[in-house]
Amino acid sequence: MLKSILSMHGKCKLILRVIAFRNLSETKYQESFQCLYAEALILEPKAINRLVKDSIEIIKQDGIKCSIRLKDLDRFLWSISHLGLTLTLNQKSVLQMYFEQRINEYKIKVNLGILVNSVLCLHMLQCWNKKVIKNLLEENIFMPVFYEKYHWKIRSRLQLLISLIIIEMKLVVPHNLKKQIKISSNPSKYINAVAEIASSLVEQGMIRNVVIECPIRTLQIPGVTLITDKNIYHIDVLDNLTCFRNTNIPHGLMKLKIRLLSRLKYRQIAISNRMFKDSEALHTAIELLIINSISENKT
Repeated sequence: MLKSILSMHGKCKLILRVIAFRNLSETKYQESFQCLYAEALILEPKAINRLVKDSIEIIKQDGIKCSIRLKDLDRFLWSISHLGLTLTLNQKSVLQMYFEQRINEYKIKVNLGILVNSVLCLHMLQCWNKKVIKNLLEENIFMPVFYEKYHWKIRSRLQLLISLIIIEMKLVVPHNLKKQIKISSNPSKYINAVAEIASSLVEQGMIRNVVIECPIRTLQIPGVTLITDKNIYHIDVLDNLTCFRNTNIPHGLMKLKIRLLSRLKYRQIAISNRMFKDSEALHTAIELLIINSISENKT
C-alpha cells in the first residue's frame, strides 16, 4: 500500500511524520511505523483515516505499559492537528485518558516543551480536559517557559495555548502567563490588495475602518478586518499560507482560526487566491463580494 501511495505522489512535496511505538518489554525493539503524509495524502482521506485509526489503537493498547516515548506521541499529535482532522468521540477519549495517565511525566522540566506542544495539539483537536488544564495553571507548570531559556517557538505555542484557554475554556489565567513575545508576521501581497480595495469602501461610508491583523494576536495568520456600524468582518485569502499547497483546503491552524473567530462572533469572508489571476476584474469582484456580505448581514 505504501509503495502505491509513494508512486502516486512521488512528485509531491511531502511532510512526513513517523511515529515509532516501541514495545520495551521485548528483547528486541518491535517498531510499528505509522506515516502521515500531510500534504500528499490530504486528498486520500481513507488512507489517512486508516493510519490514524491504527495509531490510536496502538496508543489504547499501551495504556498499561505506557512505553510510547512522549516525543513520538507529540509528533503524532502534531501530524493529525496539522491535518485538521475531526476525531470520533471514542478517539478523543483514548487520547485524553492516555495523556492524563502520563501527566506526571509531562510535568518534568525536560518535557515541558513537549507538554506545551501536546496540549496545544489536543486543544486544536478539541479533545482537551478542562480539569487537567485548570490544575496545570494552578500548579504554575507553564511558568518556566517565559522566564527560562526556552526556544521562542515553544513560547509562541504557549501564547497561543493561553489564548485558546481564555477564549474557549473561559478560564482565568495568571497575569504572568499573558506575557507577549514579538513575532514578525508579514501580510501576503493578496492581503495587502484586499485591504486596499476594502479601503475604497470606507470613502463610500459602508465601512468605518480597515485593519490588517489577526484578531487572535497569538495566531500569526494575518487577514483583513472590516469594522462596520453593526458587525465586524474578517477576510482571509485561501492560498498556500492558509491551506495545503495548491489546494483550497485549510490546514489545521487555519481551521483553528476559523473556529476561534466564530466564537468571537466575527463575520467571516474567504477569498480564493484564484480570484487574483484576473487582475482587471479583481477590484470589482472583491468589492462586490464585500458589499454582498455586508448587505446580507444588515438585518
